[in-house]
Amino acid sequence: MQYICICCQDPRRSTHPVNLVATKLATEKENQDVVATPQRKQLKPTQLEKIKNSIQKDFDPLTLEGIHHFYFPPWKIEVPYKVNISKLGKEEAAMIHNLAFKYRCKNTITIYTDASSTLEGIGIGIGIAVILPNGRISHQETINIGVNQLVYNGELLGVTKAIEYANSIAQPGNKFKIYSDNQAGLFRLKTPSDLPGQSCQIKAIKAAEAIQNKGAEISLNWVPGHTSVQGNELADSLAKEATKIPSSSHETSYASIGMDIKRMKSENWIAILNTNNFHQPSSTYSRNYPWKISSKIRVPGNIKRSTICALFQLKIGHGYFKSYLKRFGISSNDNCRCGGKESPDHLLLSCPLYKMARKTLNKDNPTVRPTMKYLLHTKAGIIKTLEFIEATRIATRSWHLNRMHEEEEEEGGEEGGWTGRL
Repeated sequence: MQYICICCQDPRRSTHPVNLVATKLATEKENQDVVATPQRKQLKPTQLEKIKNSIQKDFDPLTLEGIHHFYFPPWKIEVPYKVNISKLGKEEAAMIHNLAFKYRCKNTITIYTDASSTLEGIGIGIGIAVILPNGRISHQETINIGVNQLVYNGELLGVTKAIEYANSIAQPGNKFKIYSDNQAGLFRLKTPSDLPGQSCQIKAIKAAEAIQNKGAEISLNWVPGHTSVQGNELADSLAKEATKIPSSSHETSYASIGMDIKRMKSENWIAILNTNNFHQPSSTYSRNYPWKISSKIRVPGNIKRSTICALFQLKIGHGYFKSYLKRFGISSNDNCRCGGKESPDHLLLSCPLYKMARKTLNKDNPTVRPTMKYLLHTKAGIIKTLEFIEATRIATRSWHLNRMHEEEEEEGGEEGGWTGRL
């Protein structure tokens, strides 16, 4: 991501190796195009150039967040603050936090931070609340960092601003405990690196070192959000209010650009797939259900491979069922053992052989009959369909082979019966 955005900047303003290589490639391409014959096609744009061209019109490179490469030496891996992230569940962690806050030390100053975006507001809002040892709220702050950011960036900056505020009031013997409900932001501040978010990390380290030099202590801590932790709830309400105030920043984050690239990628894929849909038969899965673009096939864990394969065969209509096997001459008929046509719809929705097992498909709402779209195209429906396949083994290879074996035995028995009569 950094490389793409660096290439969007004016090459004369950057001596980064990536920009130098990009300039060299562009020059070579121009020289080759000059000597090329009319019949020769120009060199195709690289993937880097395609992405660069797609995002160049959406942001000003001069507003891009700054990164100082090689700022942190490889041997400097420690930071001047502790980062504590509990491995407990949210409810238990919230209960322990509330007890610790109630019986906190007399010299402990607690700071809560949060970030938010709302439909009514614009941009990302940050809320900061400072609570003194006597329980009095001594400081509240709201910040809006603009539209070219993500909530993650707001969480990161919120903690950084909290550290800087702690430095401004630090006295010898103070203990500052800063709380955030965003684990990703805390992990980012924990390890020095040249990755996006570095500017916040540099500011946080400098402010924390100043706090230590004043004889005070500081720690960053995770607190579960939306679990009745009063300080976190206050910071959350301040963050929501902050989305309605004017922005104090026009900076563009790498994370925001990354989300834009993912969105454009999905939109391009959807456009291509929908165009190709016009050439597909009306019975295909893609013609009946909208496309969902994902980098991974999402299925619950601990599911057998054969079960997952059967699910996707039922989705696309190509698998171990006779409506498909007959089309390719693998089966002489498309009859189910119950007498109906053996198709994905029949097996999942109506085959009487699986009537008892089918109750799992609509156990949450017995009065509503499940549909193929629900069973194969929604998260809740897919989970129930996987349970149904596990129970019945329909559309799996073992189910198909067992059925063939039983049919052969039945045919053999019928032939033997006729032979006896003859």
